[in-house]
Amino acid sequence: MSNITMDQVAVMGVQYFHYTLDYYLNSMHRCGVKNLDLWGEHRHIIAD
Repeated sequence: MSNITMDQVAVMGVQYFHYTLDYYLNSMHRCGVKNLDLWGEHRHIIAD
C-alpha cells in the first residue's frame, strides 16, 4: 500500500465561508497546499 502525499490532497474551501477568497488562497499557500476545491455557488451545508 502506497502512502498518500500532499500533492494528492485537495482542500475544500467550505470552512472559509466567513473569510475572503484572498485570505483562503493565502492560507493554503502558507500551508503548502497545491490542490484546491473551489465552489462557485452558495454552500448547501447548513452549519449556523
